[in-house]
Amino acid sequence: MTEQEHIEEIADVYGLESQLAKLREELSELLSALDGDDVGNVVEEMADVTIMIRQLVYLLHAESAFDAAVEWKIERQTMRINKHERAADANESAQDGSTGEFDSDCDKNAELDKDDLIRRFTCSVCGYRDELVSGMEYCRHCGSKVVEE
Repeated sequence: MTEQEHIEEIADVYGLESQLAKLREELSELLSALDGDDVGNVVEEMADVTIMIRQLVYLLHAESAFDAAVEWKIERQTMRINKHERAADANESAQDGSTGEFDSDCDKNAELDKDDLIRRFTCSVCGYRDELVSGMEYCRHCGSKVVEE
């Protein structure tokens, strides 16, 4: 059996409500571990939380949505970092008298167009309104398949 098959088996045995409660417990334990200085304990609690999240992704049929959301959040943070760095570079350029022009075409294209990645949707089952991340297939609220507006 693969690791994912074991995770699915555990999730199927306990079910969504039980595993939501267990995730809350594991998150609490991770927060407590973070207050200490035992790196081994932190790593163990991070593993517990990761396993619980993987179970919930499976139980909510949210594999594509989860992967797309992670990808979008990483891209968004990268855009924020790039914007911050460009602002700092522009500030330095203003102080040293340089023009502040971009050094390469790559820098000019560093911004992603959010509209290429995100669309709005309303779930036809529960009525939840959310952003539909590219590749997302299921409502984050109820797990139903979604259709772009």
